[in-house]
Amino acid sequence: MVVGRLFVQERLNPKHKEAAIQMFTNIKSALNNKINTSDWMAKEDVVQTMEKVKNVNASIGSPPDMWNITKENETFIYIRELNEKKYFENNLICAESAVLNNLRRLFDNDPHK
Repeated sequence: MVVGRLFVQERLNPKHKEAAIQMFTNIKSALNNKINTSDWMAKEDVVQTMEKVKNVNASIGSPPDMWNITKENETFIYIRELNEKKYFENNLICAESAVLNNLRRLFDNDPHK
């Protein structure tokens, strides 16, 4: 995520993102108009197709939580100090961290708590 953040910061212009979002919105609108005025589609098909177009989403730019450093650091909360000379032990530490993160997510998302 750090590399992605640096790339976004250096390369992506917020104005370009807004222009791309507007372009995507215009394309969806034009597609809906074309579907609505088609004479070869059954009414049920028009409704279903327009619903599908409505559900199409664009991923433009960076994820909204990209700048949330706290959330990113939660991923590494269980990693103890790694040793550059102990490859196997480092892998065990990372595997343990992944398991603990998965357990934490289970508890965080538990609807019964």
